[in-house]
Amino acid sequence: LTRESVNFAPAMGHLLFAGVHAVRGDTRRALPALAVAIPLLDAADLGYLAACARYRRGQLLGGAAGRELVTRSQDFFQAQGIVNAERCLAMSAPGF
Repeated sequence: LTRESVNFAPAMGHLLFAGVHAVRGDTRRALPALAVAIPLLDAADLGYLAACARYRRGQLLGGAAGRELVTRSQDFFQAQGIVNAERCLAMSAPGF
């Protein structure tokens, strides 16, 4: 996916890498994968998935910076009318 020329494919590939690293407990590699995925998801007009990636990055980061990312994502989910964000996160950004 990361090598495909379709604009959303690299974004999805990096989100997938992040989930794989997270499920393996490798936060050191999951965080940079999310850092790459988020702007690519935004650029591909995949705001929902970017919000999921931000949320997951916030969870991994913790602290004030992490809380800010989680809050930003929750605000997005609420604005979109998403009732159960945890289920959406489990489906769209699993492994965390």
